[in-house]
Amino acid sequence: MLTTSQIETFIDYMMDFYGPNGVYKELDIAPVEVRAALRIYLQQPVEFCGDSIDRERVRDIVLAQRG
Repeated sequence: MLTTSQIETFIDYMMDFYGPNGVYKELDIAPVEVRAALRIYLQQPVEFCGDSIDRERVRDIVLAQRG
């Protein structure tokens, strides 16, 4: 189980890449979308490290949720 601090750190990490001022800002992902996608992601049998693999998988969930 992730702590609140780990979740917030991961959301910040996601925003650095996909938020309004991120590297891939054209995706304009909001923290609320990351939270929802992270919940879905953590329901899968994954070993969460908060690394680039997790970031890209959570991003993919956000994009899939958008349709």
